[in-house]
Amino acid sequence: MRNFESDGRLCGASHELNDLGVANLFSVVVGFEDVLRHKPDPEGIELAMARQSVLPKEALLVGDSAADIEAAKAAGCPSCYAT
Repeated sequence: MRNFESDGRLCGASHELNDLGVANLFSVVVGFEDVLRHKPDPEGIELAMARQSVLPKEALLVGDSAADIEAAKAAGCPSCYAT
């Protein structure tokens, strides 16, 4: 999820990106709450590409799970597995 609270603490991708000081490097963040079907379904990747007007061949998905790589394949874009 992009934003949520846990035990009174703000959490989620948006907060983690801010904490790491890299939020400015991302123009689109798609969270769990933005899609109906979750990875390995490609809906989230397709949504991110549509928001950027990017074709699958112009994208690169960097993921840390097998579901990420499967979703990239289903979306038709190249991927990189981050270990």
